[in-house]
Amino acid sequence: QGFFKQSEIPEHVAKTVEQNYPGFRFGIQIGPGIRTAGIPSEYAPSFRDHLKKQRIGFHLDTDAHWYWSESMGMGFKYSAFMAGAESRNVQIPDAGSGYLSEQITMHFIGPSVSNRFVSSNPKNVFVTNIAIGYMNYRNAVGRDNQNFRMMGNTVGMAFELGYDFEVSNNTAIGLSITA
Repeated sequence: QGFFKQSEIPEHVAKTVEQNYPGFRFGIQIGPGIRTAGIPSEYAPSFRDHLKKQRIGFHLDTDAHWYWSESMGMGFKYSAFMAGAESRNVQIPDAGSGYLSEQITMHFIGPSVSNRFVSSNPKNVFVTNIAIGYMNYRNAVGRDNQNFRMMGNTVGMAFELGYDFEVSNNTAIGLSITA
């Protein structure tokens, strides 16, 4: 203000630059999930096959972010992955062979930072999120006539790359990859 008598940016454009973005984003992602951890080659083939059955499961992801600028925001992320497998006559390391069933659930929750890039068409937005937080692992195991649980927790990280397509005011459909 005050440097030039007339701005080179037309007034109607300058007003849209001030806040032409939603200040809040809530997302829900549902779909298949894939575990990418390697399977040791020294395991018996039947046990390796059992572990491969657990690679693909169901994934639920939610995030909520408040943006203080067009591109930067903070919020929270929650993620869950569920998979299971059931095998007969599987060779279990150090435990003989027999029936084995597993139902695995992993949860993650933590604060996150979001960065979004608005394309030349403001209805399309590229989003990246990174979070660090609490991760929980539970495995309900059935072996022959025994049932038990394996549990653990640690610090985890989550990354997301996504693209949102606006379908109406304040509603978008997106595609994302989360790790």
